[in-house]
Amino acid sequence: MRRSEDANGVTLVVGADWRSGTAYTAEVEDDTTPGPAQTINDSDTKQSGHVNSDFTR
Repeated sequence: MRRSEDANGVTLVVGADWRSGTAYTAEVEDDTTPGPAQTINDSDTKQSGHVNSDFTR
């Protein structure tokens, strides 16, 4: 790479799988909570697992 006063900008295309087009379009991620997920109440000891004190500070 060398400096050029004639350059107006730089275009960088990364990845062999991006073979066409000039703009990256990301997939829309589904960030909703899964259906089977449940709220865990920390004060209910039946809902939480044992915490090994060797791994806590």
